[in-house]
Amino acid sequence: MSGKASKRHGFLKLLGLLLFAFLFWFGWTCLWVVRESWQQEIHPADAIVVFGAAEYAGRPSPVLRARLDHAFYLFQRGVSPVVITTGGAGDDPKYSEGGVGRGDGEVAALDEPRDDDGGPGPRDLLSSQKQLENSHV
Repeated sequence: MSGKASKRHGFLKLLGLLLFAFLFWFGWTCLWVVRESWQQEIHPADAIVVFGAAEYAGRPSPVLRARLDHAFYLFQRGVSPVVITTGGAGDDPKYSEGGVGRGDGEVAALDEPRDDDGGPGPRDLLSSQKQLENSHV
């Protein structure tokens, strides 16, 4: 075997070894992620907050329904004694996402106020939660 062919053969072996190492690492990482995703780490909390997703004339959207169902599951397991639903009224002033989550549909005093662009913002949510904390003191 000539020197050039020997170098090429050594390079291909090294390349194959690196490819094998990468695939092994990638497979191990994928298995680890799947294993960790199966674990349910549920810890007690002061409150379960359900963020609004959408409501259609007083009925929750599929995403909001899934969030509410999960919150109800956690509530039943005793994770928290309180469930807080949040969400603004959007285009329909009669119903709000938070109200639909509570089951009454009506806009309540703690529903998210609107920003300048018409939608609720993170500061509004914190403000609503502070109002809730102050009302329970």
